[in-house]
Amino acid sequence: MTNVILFFTLCSIDHKLLYMQQTCIHCGDIYRGRTDKKYCSSSCRSSYHNKVNYKDLFPLKKINNLLKNNYKILNQLTYKNKPVKTSKENLVNAGFNFNYFTNTFPAKNGQTYFFCYDRGYLPLDNGLYSIVVKRELMN
Repeated sequence: MTNVILFFTLCSIDHKLLYMQQTCIHCGDIYRGRTDKKYCSSSCRSSYHNKVNYKDLFPLKKINNLLKNNYKILNQLTYKNKPVKTSKENLVNAGFNFNYFTNTFPAKNGQTYFFCYDRGYLPLDNGLYSIVVKRELMN
């Protein structure tokens, strides 16, 4: 019987030692929690990691935003997923950046389609571009 009481007492002491008063490494607030806990809340944990990873992720976010913008412009120009012709001037005025695309696709005539995801363009003569949806090319 004394062994059971002694075991229960040790477990209670260890349990109390695991939950201590600590300081959040992001905001500096004091909280009670496990000894291995570093943040007072999940929002502090997320904010801390976003801050730490910002320098590494910023170039990716910038490129993804440019690709999304290009996709949005090409998507607005497509009508019922059929090829449409437009001028380079219209694309540039809409904010299209020709330096950013996700992949290329060879045309039957030897030219190259440039794609932002499934929306693409093919340079034609006289500064015109054919705006296409990739599904059309795969059939």
